[in-house]
Amino acid sequence: MIVVYLLISAMPLTRHPLWSELAADFTMIKYLGALGLAYALIHLRVRQMPVRFFGTAQARWFTALSAIAILSYFAEGSRLDVWERSPLMNYVSFLLFFVILLIVVDSEQRLRWVLLWAIGGVAFASLHLLREWQKYGQMGEYRPGWVTGDSNYFTISAVACLPVAIYLGLDSRERWQRLFCLGSALVIFAATVVAASRGGFLGLMLACLFAVFRSERRARNLVVLSVALVATLLAPVSPLRRMLLPAASDTGSADTRTALWSVGFQMISDEPLTGVGLGNFKAVLKFYGADELNHIAHNSFVEIAAEMGIPALLIFLAMIVTSLWSLERVRRFTRGSPDSLIHAAACGIQAGVLGDAIALIFVSGQSQKLFWLMLFLSMCLPPLARLHEASESAPHAEPTHATATTS
Repeated sequence: MIVVYLLISAMPLTRHPLWSELAADFTMIKYLGALGLAYALIHLRVRQMPVRFFGTAQARWFTALSAIAILSYFAEGSRLDVWERSPLMNYVSFLLFFVILLIVVDSEQRLRWVLLWAIGGVAFASLHLLREWQKYGQMGEYRPGWVTGDSNYFTISAVACLPVAIYLGLDSRERWQRLFCLGSALVIFAATVVAASRGGFLGLMLACLFAVFRSERRARNLVVLSVALVATLLAPVSPLRRMLLPAASDTGSADTRTALWSVGFQMISDEPLTGVGLGNFKAVLKFYGADELNHIAHNSFVEIAAEMGIPALLIFLAMIVTSLWSLERVRRFTRGSPDSLIHAAACGIQAGVLGDAIALIFVSGQSQKLFWLMLFLSMCLPPLARLHEASESAPHAEPTHATATTS
């Protein structure tokens, strides 16, 4: 299982030399994925709980989206990328990761460690960003993010994990876990500020507002959030400052996004059913007289619809909506045990997925692995919630072999 934990912790470090360098045509993180799959298949033979890969609506929507992506790539997708780094490999990797997680996350203990390793991985990536900003932040409008691929991409990972870190930190009875989660949350928040992604930060703030108004101590938590916003505005580099007082480069970036979205809508109008092909957005800009833009869409929803068609976009949206609804059902189901890990995880993942959905309006971040991790965990939570409820309803019963095996 340690291989799976390492895989999860390495996900935000897309350009880290240890994980991103090629070795015999594959990166080290892909070797970790292969070992994780091997372990999952071995664990499947001894696992006592049945695996229901398509037991949730979001799992079925995800499978349909992956099928469309693979068909789109082979039908008319880009051949310009090296195949092991192509968008096709993204979806193949997501499918394999989906299989791994649904097999191995079969107990609350494993769910806890998956979440802690994800939080730790983003916190470690945050330290890289903070160190990078410390070294080069004096260079005008410099925004760190090299080791994470891009400051906008880092923020997608941060938004996915930060609410989970806060919920687990506040709800945990163990002192070390509270300190780890809340300390990681502070580091991640600081890195999110220096990353200065406007869209990502907007998603984070809406996720936090969502969590605040779902909490029992709304007034206190709203004050804490307001203080965090003021501190963000006073920071040397700030996403709020980029929103309220944009520099010339910020205005130019916004204009480029608007132009790209306009071209994306033209692609959707021309190919509404099949799109221009997976990975082809940048390649076909020249056919719309916009080759000087030379960018991805900077909007996941526009990019998915432009490359794979409106049906793929609707499936992607359905996957997000059903994930949020599934998490809401788990949250309500476990409301009688507010101190349970399942309840805290459902609340945190729900806020993170909602925040990422907002951020994806401004970032082409649909390939960010920690966003998919949270979607896949939303598929793992319903059976774990039922298992937790069964154990709570029979507190004095001897543990069964199945429960003991999966704990």
